[in-house]
Amino acid sequence: MNMSIDEEVELLYGGSSDEKLQGVNKLLAMCQQVSDLELMISNNQLMAALTRIFTEDSSIELSFAISKLLLAFASVEDFHELLSSYRIGALTLGVVELEVKRASHRGNDLSCIFTKKQEPLTMICCKILCYIADDFGALRKMVKKGLAMTLGKCCMLKTLPALDSVLSLMAKACIFEEAADELSSDESNAIERLIDLLHVNDLNSKVISVLFNLSFHDKCLSSVTASNIHFPLTKMLGKKSSSSSVYKLAYHLSCSQENREKFVQAAISKQIMDILTHLQPHETIAEGLAGLIVNMTLHPLCAEDMLKGGIVGAILGAIDESDEFTQQTFLKVMKNLSCWSRKLQSKLYSSLAEGETSQLDGLVRRAESYFPTSESETSIMYWEQHFWDQHVEAILERALRCKSFDLLAEWIGILSNITKDDLPAGLVWHDLLYDNSSKVLTLCHDALDSSHLELKVEVVIWLGEICSSQESSAWIASSNLIEAMNEELQDDAGSEAIRLQILLSYQQFMMYEETRFQVVGGHGVVEAVVRCLNGGNALKTTAEECLLLLEDFDRDEFGRLGSIGGQIQSERFEALVDHVY
Repeated sequence: MNMSIDEEVELLYGGSSDEKLQGVNKLLAMCQQVSDLELMISNNQLMAALTRIFTEDSSIELSFAISKLLLAFASVEDFHELLSSYRIGALTLGVVELEVKRASHRGNDLSCIFTKKQEPLTMICCKILCYIADDFGALRKMVKKGLAMTLGKCCMLKTLPALDSVLSLMAKACIFEEAADELSSDESNAIERLIDLLHVNDLNSKVISVLFNLSFHDKCLSSVTASNIHFPLTKMLGKKSSSSSVYKLAYHLSCSQENREKFVQAAISKQIMDILTHLQPHETIAEGLAGLIVNMTLHPLCAEDMLKGGIVGAILGAIDESDEFTQQTFLKVMKNLSCWSRKLQSKLYSSLAEGETSQLDGLVRRAESYFPTSESETSIMYWEQHFWDQHVEAILERALRCKSFDLLAEWIGILSNITKDDLPAGLVWHDLLYDNSSKVLTLCHDALDSSHLELKVEVVIWLGEICSSQESSAWIASSNLIEAMNEELQDDAGSEAIRLQILLSYQQFMMYEETRFQVVGGHGVVEAVVRCLNGGNALKTTAEECLLLLEDFDRDEFGRLGSIGGQIQSERFEALVDHVY
């Protein structure tokens, strides 16, 4: 074996180009086992000859043959240190750069035209570099030498194997900011080309991996957002074979309103509906997909599409057989949908009062679906949509038997957005509360006694929302729940978020005599509300509104303040003095 290697070394040093090619091919034929490769890479004369010819010889055939031999070396991790000593990474990158320069002379603007001989050479070189790039330090050195820009131009290769090797290396390189800077520069059309390659089934998973890494770079993200990626990406979401990278990229893009808008234009609502309705029992939804779906339901038109498509019923039919993460996703989706329907109702009533529908622009696809079609009609047609009325009792029932505080916070958040127009025909909140009185009371008291801030906030909001009639206010007043809220408000070490929501619920409680008495007459309530004037802007403003209401309700028929009103003025003055001094 050693004698054969020495013979080929002589050809490499003194033979003609054809003889050198013959010698390299013979060496390739000897590469049957790792031990053979070890003998070759340990031969200093051989390696010196190979590296010299690899970079100096003008014959593509010879360079290709040598690259195959170097690839065999690079495929063995134990040889990487020796390859580094011969600067194989830098030399191979130089060969790729040379071929790119040659190809660029045949193209125009940013394009490159590779010949049939250049394609396989470039492919093998990229594979060598991909092996070497397993060493983080070596990869960083290559990136600093302009690897990303070179790879960006290699995206113009035509054959699938060549493009595959380029994308594999690019996926590793683009974790560096320098690489992302180069690929998003005005001198590169790499991102545009990458998105074109999404249509190639055999490559799209690697393209997605590259684009996902690049999407953390602001300029790259802007380029991706400005592209036509949303249609092919939406189509890929519907394939069961889609990788987690597809979901992660779509999720990352969906974090911005601009991308959510483009996804809606690409009809992503239908894909999301299909995915959610075809989840198998006990199937865990992928994290990236979960984030995408939750983000997309923040878009008004997507929320409308999903509610009109009956997604609430589908979720309620599947949620009991789902794991906790999937349940959390389902609940966040329903909560976003309930936020949209509540906002829609508010805008509809405003539009009805003003007699025009401009407030509905961007919120719904067709305003006439909800708005009176003739001047003789004086009510909105929201209830006719039946978004929630068939599901309210099922939602309440699941909330009452939920054991997880995290999930319960989501259930109560959904119920907080349910209005009288969402309830079943002929029912008001009092009917539902009366039928489940003991369970609802236990739930609310347990939540207010817990340390789970989000759940506390949601329960306080819900109590304020359901206090919408004399009967409901009487039920709340008889439950000692307001007393528990009073105690929570007086805890100055507590969260501003919970105190803010308590004050907002107080405003609703004061609309009815039964609940108003428990707020106005609650021990230490006035002092606690006054102390809220020292909080953040939102808390301070809400506290001022509460104090004004308390004063107004404590006036006699001649407008004179009672004892509570006087106390409020005194407390407010003292708080102002303390703030100044």
